[in-house]
Amino acid sequence: MITNCDYLPSNLTELPASGVTMQIISWPCAFFLLLGCVAAFILNDGPTSSSSHLSEHSESPLRIGSMNVQVFGRTKIHLPVVRHWLPKILARYDVVLIQEIRDITGTAFDDLWHLVNEELRTQHVNDIYDKVVSGRLGRTTSKEQYGFLFRKSKLQVSDTYQYPDPGDIFEREPFTVRFRAPHAAVGDFAISAIHTSPNHAKDEIGNLTKVYDAIRQHWHIEVRVTAVSKFN
Repeated sequence: MITNCDYLPSNLTELPASGVTMQIISWPCAFFLLLGCVAAFILNDGPTSSSSHLSEHSESPLRIGSMNVQVFGRTKIHLPVVRHWLPKILARYDVVLIQEIRDITGTAFDDLWHLVNEELRTQHVNDIYDKVVSGRLGRTTSKEQYGFLFRKSKLQVSDTYQYPDPGDIFEREPFTVRFRAPHAAVGDFAISAIHTSPNHAKDEIGNLTKVYDAIRQHWHIEVRVTAVSKFN
């Protein structure tokens, strides 16, 4: 079930209320989502069209978000509008992916993590976010990272998997985090992050099946995989 979508403009000077478009392509045990800049959806175990199902598992859905914060580094994290609004938006979600982290110091995402936890304290929410960050990825000297923030009260990280990309298909190789949600109906699932190259998006999207197969082989089990990205 898709819930509200937010849009954060690249110049970060205003926050319009307009949404973004999402498409879902469903495969057995896998969902590939074509996202805009910021999107959110609810992950539940089973169909969501039945109101009785929703009421039965009213506590179980997880709110999952994805945001491409263009060229996110030390300069952007120090912008007042970013420090004010970004933590408020991210604190809406149980787990959220931050794309296009470009920071050789590795401190910008840590600063964001602290700001989001400060936002929870401001809201008097008795919870805390933890984080998982990929290595620096990309063919050029301009490397990027994927970063996940997740609520510790709802999720635990079981493992991570960096796709090796033996055919050098992806500009920035997909990075997958496997989560366990002990209090949610979905239970065990994984989120695979990918930021496709605008010039090769078609080829990269077409090869996501190889990523999914590699994830299944790596963990030797059938696991629900959600690929989240700005697919350009």
